[in-house]
Amino acid sequence: MAISTGLAGLCGLGVVLHAWRVREPDADPARAGLSCFGLGVLLATWAALVPVTLFLWRQGLAAPWLFGAETYDGGVVETVTAVGLILIALLAARQAMVSRGVLGIAAWAGLALFAVLAFGEEASWGQHIFHWTSTGAFASENLQAETNLHNFISPRLYDIAYAAVGWGMVGAAGLLSLRPQWLAPLLRHPPLDRDSVVRIALLVSAGVLLQHELFEEMAEAVAILAVVFLQAELALTGRAPARAAHPPVPALPV
Repeated sequence: MAISTGLAGLCGLGVVLHAWRVREPDADPARAGLSCFGLGVLLATWAALVPVTLFLWRQGLAAPWLFGAETYDGGVVETVTAVGLILIALLAARQAMVSRGVLGIAAWAGLALFAVLAFGEEASWGQHIFHWTSTGAFASENLQAETNLHNFISPRLYDIAYAAVGWGMVGAAGLLSLRPQWLAPLLRHPPLDRDSVVRIALLVSAGVLLQHELFEEMAEAVAILAVVFLQAELALTGRAPARAAHPPVPALPV
């Protein structure tokens, strides 16, 4: 895990530096505000949450109220994850409604459905809200004795899956930053054609943090916020441009 985290960190740092070097100014105040939000997420992650996690690990302490735990759902980070999933579902549903192609509608509708299902699992289908007691296999076999399916799987399998997804996110950030010629036909949406250092840094941050079990809960939140950031860019770019004022038509002589 440590080797994978280090390698992903080095690759991700190179990607972010390249994105910074080729960045383009953006005069749109809405996207500038969105970038400030992304920067806030990055600062909270790397200046606060990562150091706190390492400190707690070195001291042998835990903070389930902040990060949650393998046998406890809740905490600030997991709440952010749940809220982010709701935002993904809403933004994806909006994008499905404004899309024209069948494939686009299906893709966005699929993402919205996935986010709803993921939120249901994260909230144990209402158990976190209404606090009922699990029964049967959910009480005896579920890791957290909750009414969900994902906690029947060993956390060690999640470690492998998260590491693979993390490398995928670092690779995707590299492609969005380098933009090779063969990728150009796929990048037809304006936000993906415009360099965004914050977008790249969010993807890289999630990818690096997913490499190590210490940061997995945090990485889930960062990855989801990165997707929200991308969707928000798409929504902002899809706004209808303001109509130019037409000059008055001179009256015809009588």
